[in-house]
Amino acid sequence: MSGRPAIGLLARMRALPLFAESPISGPYRVARLVLLVGGVAICVVGAIILLNDVAPKRYPGLAVWLVVAVLLHDAVLAPLLVAAGLGLLRARDRLRISARAAAVVQGAVVVAGVLTAVGIPGLLANQRGSANPTIATTPYLLSLAVIWTLAVVAIAVALVVPRLSARRARRK
Repeated sequence: MSGRPAIGLLARMRALPLFAESPISGPYRVARLVLLVGGVAICVVGAIILLNDVAPKRYPGLAVWLVVAVLLHDAVLAPLLVAAGLGLLRARDRLRISARAAAVVQGAVVVAGVLTAVGIPGLLANQRGSANPTIATTPYLLSLAVIWTLAVVAIAVALVVPRLSARRARRK
């Protein structure tokens, strides 16, 4: 173990510099305002498209889809990502992974996981086939293989390059 004193996981999490600056001051305020305006604009565009292009008889199905999507996010995806992040935080010292490498690992897993969740319906539609040949034309299996390959490469680079650099520095 490193020379740091052993402290609990929650204490280590509270010590992270994530909230070093108040979220209502400086650049955080500007970022929050930009995100708020962008989110409202996207909601307005979505509402216009919904009202103009979707038949009202399809609204209940869309409502069910939205509720299921929120439940899957809150009950499955978010807890899995939190558990993975806490596991990585706990294993970081033991495995001698830098904070930067851990962030790359977390980011790669989140991006690949979300893209997998988005791509699974298309993959299933490709496997099932369709009467309309213009639907689900993307090779989702290939796309998912490429996404996960890139994620694994990014993770490998983030974990290996710092160790190689440290080894070279020790040789000199």
